[in-house]
Amino acid sequence: MKKETKTTTKKPTEKKPAAKKPAAAKKPAAAKKPTDAKKPVAAKKPVTAKKPETAKKPATVKKPAAEKKPEVSVSGSSLNGLSFCFTGELTSMKRKQAEEQVKALGATVKAAVTKGVTYLVTNNTESGSSKNKKAIELGIQVIDEQKFLDLLK
Repeated sequence: MKKETKTTTKKPTEKKPAAKKPAAAKKPAAAKKPTDAKKPVAAKKPVTAKKPETAKKPATVKKPAAEKKPEVSVSGSSLNGLSFCFTGELTSMKRKQAEEQVKALGATVKAAVTKGVTYLVTNNTESGSSKNKKAIELGIQVIDEQKFLDLLK
């Protein structure tokens, strides 16, 4: 057996006609310019302010690594005018102690390898550390801990 379903239709509700408003004055349509359909319109690029040109620095020429500083002789255990940079772990003393001894004898201590460093003190002179590489590049003497201790005597 099939069930019969009744479809109900809703009666549209009657609306009262709205009061007519006076028609607003229409503006005349703007005259359109004739366009040429054959030419595509290119998008305009935004205008950006130009950066002022700066003078370029000339490239620096590095000195060859073969030029090494002459070995500085230390007379009377005075290290005046010398500067040291330490890298790696020292076995006979802490780095802080080594720095204090160097300063007490008149030398300066640098944290980084620069042109002004006289000696780079390391636990391994053959190390591939960045300080060792830079010292070799700048012609700075790389000494081990034993040579450093000899300088202090």
